[in-house]
Formats: sequence, structure tokens, C-alpha cells
Amino acid sequence: METPSQSSPLPWRALRWALLVGLILRVLFVVKLDQIHYVYPDEESYLDIGAQILRGNGYSMTVSQFEGLIRPGEPTTYWGCLTPLLSAGLQFLVGQSWLTIRLILGVASLVATFFLALQYARSSLSRPELILLGWLIALYPNLHFLGSFLMTETLFVPWTLGSLLLLQRARRSGRWTDATALGLVFGLAHLTRPVLMPFEVATLGWAWWRSGWSRRWALQAGLCLATTALVISPWVIRNRVHYGAFVVETKSGFGMHLQNSAERHEWLRTGALLSTNIAVVMPEMTGPHEYHRSKLCGERFWEFVRTKPELYLDLCRWRIKDLYELNPRWMTLPQVAPPLVSAAMLTFYALALTGLVVALRKGLLPEAILLVGYISALSIATIAAPRYRAPADPALLMLAATGIMALVRWIWRRPADAGGAGLPPGA
Repeated sequence: METPSQSSPLPWRALRWALLVGLILRVLFVVKLDQIHYVYPDEESYLDIGAQILRGNGYSMTVSQFEGLIRPGEPTTYWGCLTPLLSAGLQFLVGQSWLTIRLILGVASLVATFFLALQYARSSLSRPELILLGWLIALYPNLHFLGSFLMTETLFVPWTLGSLLLLQRARRSGRWTDATALGLVFGLAHLTRPVLMPFEVATLGWAWWRSGWSRRWALQAGLCLATTALVISPWVIRNRVHYGAFVVETKSGFGMHLQNSAERHEWLRTGALLSTNIAVVMPEMTGPHEYHRSKLCGERFWEFVRTKPELYLDLCRWRIKDLYELNPRWMTLPQVAPPLVSAAMLTFYALALTGLVVALRKGLLPEAILLVGYISALSIATIAAPRYRAPADPALLMLAATGIMALVRWIWRRPADAGGAGLPPGA
């Protein structure tokens, strides 16, 4: 158990205006999406599976996806189960209204992200930094874009923040209840998108090291992992029955192969057409079910890494640009001038990098820094896009707030050193 650090009280009087502005922007963004009839590709899949669940047809689809990876009427595990189950629940309550579903998800996701991020950051950031973080969350376009759809991000970003907060509390409190709650939230995150599984093990090991290899923390980490296993077990057992294998989802194999192949490298280099048709990408592929087809894709990915390392490393280089691109997808919706968007994103990345340097020097936001590093490394090594960075975006905003206030303090210090007015108290 670590000694708790002094936490800054949350300045709700100032933060409530940031939350109100954020909610207004989120509602306006959702309404705009409805007016232009914009549907994110995966949304229709989640709506379809949710409708199938309500019809009593189980976790399946009525249409083919990727020309053979997912087949109509077949049990699918391509996505984790929570987002389609949420889709089924919302359709049961409000029908298939994109506007209503998105408003419910968008508002709930923003409120959860806002409160969880601030609760986590309060032990590291000062009062002005917390106020600034609240406004950054309220105004940051990427959170509004990805949080306004029937997508995994609406659940996964809050689950990720919840895991950071509970990991912080479990390390400092030493309470068994906090370790159990951490395992519960990690389990829900894995059922939404299982990319945090290695992160859970790695951060528990890191926290054990930080505890001085405490026997108590080792037992609590075991409790956390056991709780996670219990949460995901019904879904994993279902998949074992269908596929004969303990899996949480089958998307990763196909995605890793499609994004890591000689064809993908040629497309990036020359713009040649890249097919997502699984029969074209892997013409020899056969298999009795989706898991087998995804497993073959995963094997192809590792074969590509092993036999063509120079092409793979070149693709990794491309993915750095994809992950931290200067012209995100949302910029096409409000018709903002691309140079302004690029300048804003470049400034944001520079401020986050400045905040990272400050945080590392002062030992601030350690769990958030680990998350940014993990998400960046995983995406660069496998599949990259701004949406896959979304779980780390609140952590990047925390670093940006730290960077901004570090620059403000440095600017105020200069006239103070010269005998002028210094930084105001509390800043």
C-alpha cells in the first residue's frame, strides 16, 4: 500500500459550466449527425446484432461482413458482447431511432468521462489544472465525435478511466473491495473491447513492484484477476461451446492480418486497391466457423512479421502517423479549414508532450502515462487509427492541461525573476 498523496478538492462551481458547455456541444453534434444522416460503419452491425437478440436469434447477424469472415445467421464473436447487448436494451426501450440512441449514449458517456477523469486526476493536478482539464474534455472534438455513436468507445472510454481510478485507489488504500471493483471494471472493459487484457496484467505487476513486492498486494492482484475471470466467464464459456476455444472476440486476427500484409504495404506505397474481401485476401481459407477463420488470419499476421520484418516495420512507421494524425475524421463534418485543424492538433500534441515531461519529472499521473504508452505501442504494432487512441485521449488531455499550466508558470516566473509580478497564489 502506498501513502495517499494530498488530493485537490474538485472545484465544482467552476467545472459545472464546463460540463454544461460540453453537454450542449454533444447534443448539437448528435443532432447534426442526424441531420446529415451520417452513420459510422460499425453502428449498423451493432444495431443488427441487437435486433437479432431481441428476435430471439442470439448473437448473430442478418448480413455478411467482410465477405465471409462473419456469415449470416452464424453465431458471431467478432465484437465483444457488451455493446450489442446495450444496443438490444436501447432498441427495446426506444426502438431503432438513431437520434434517441445517440443522445442517450452521448450524454451518458460524456458525463461519465468528465467525472471519472477529474476524480482520477485530482491527486496529481492543481485546482487550475483541474478546471482546465474540465474545459478540455468539454471542448475536445475527438471525444465528441467518437462518443456520439453506437460504438464501443461510448462504453470503453469510461471503463478505461474507471480502471485507472480504481487502480490508483487500490494501490493507495490497500482495501480488498477496491481490488474487487478493479477486477469488475476490467472485466466489463474486456467484454467491450479486450485490448486491455495485457494492460491489466502489466499494471498489476507494476503496482506490485511499486508496493515493494508486498505479499498483501500480490493477493489483491490475484483477487482482481479472479474477479475479471469471473465477469468474462459466461461469454467465454458460450464461445467455447460454439467454437471449441476460450476466446473473447475474433476481430483481432482478421484486423491484424488485413493491416499487416504485403498488399497493405503496396496500398500505402502506391494507392493500389486493397480488398477487404476475405476470400481475396486469403483465397485458400476454409473453416467451419468464424474463430477458425480468424485464427488463420492471426497466423498469417505472425508469418508476415517473421518473414517480412522490413515491410512490417515500415507499416509500423506509417501507423505512428495514423495514430496521431493531424486531420482527424471529424474535421470533415463541421467544414473546418484543414490547416486550422492541423495547427490545433499539432499544438495539442506538443502540449501533451510538454505535460508528459513535467509529469515524469514530478511523478504525476503514473497510471495515465502507462495507459498512453500501452495504447500507443499496441496500436503502432498492430492496427492504428484515431478511434483506437480514444481510450488514451482523456489521459492525453490530462497531460495537455499539465503542459499548459507548466508553460503559464514559466511565463509568469520570468517577470517575477526580473523583479516584476509573479504567479497568482494557488496557480
